[in-house]
Amino acid sequence: MTVQSHDLIVASFALWAGDWGYLDRLIEENLPKDKSEKRDGFEDLFSRLKKSQLNRYKKKRDLFIKERGLTKYPILETDHIRSTIWYVSDFEYCMKGYLKDLSWERHFFDHIHPKSDYEISKKLKMEIPRFSTVWKTGNHGNCITRIDDIGLIDSTFYICNFDSQKRQQCAGDHFKDILTKFQDGIPRSMTIELKRHSV
Repeated sequence: MTVQSHDLIVASFALWAGDWGYLDRLIEENLPKDKSEKRDGFEDLFSRLKKSQLNRYKKKRDLFIKERGLTKYPILETDHIRSTIWYVSDFEYCMKGYLKDLSWERHFFDHIHPKSDYEISKKLKMEIPRFSTVWKTGNHGNCITRIDDIGLIDSTFYICNFDSQKRQQCAGDHFKDILTKFQDGIPRSMTIELKRHSV
């Protein structure tokens, strides 16, 4: 099995989002099963992970998780997008989303830019330049979502409610609404349990 550059890019996105569970899965899937398996160039990255390097990654990851008291984290996932949700402070939540399937990138960007821009670009037979996009959503514009030119979604939701469960539920529902805008299926909620590695 040859590592695809697709997996390397998605792994870097998962690392940015703090999606340790998905990153672990990508690393495990891409480690060579046979030491004699030969790989070339850029795609050789995972195969060059020596046991000591992999153990170093696992130790750093476990230290990060332990220091933050992290045992699990919530995920929202559509057919092609995956995102983590983080508690920032009592009145602030953050969603970090990324494309887990890069073949869907064109459709993703089609849902970000206004339809009129897309029609103009079709007539002129030219690509729309990818610029960062900012959306303000929520009843009082209390959610700011930034989407950069490589498709990373960084969304911050502010809420003033003294009931922590209601705050968390409201933030999760709002982040689902944002992912729905990409018309990529109904966002599914799940919780990723983090396991300590034996090194």
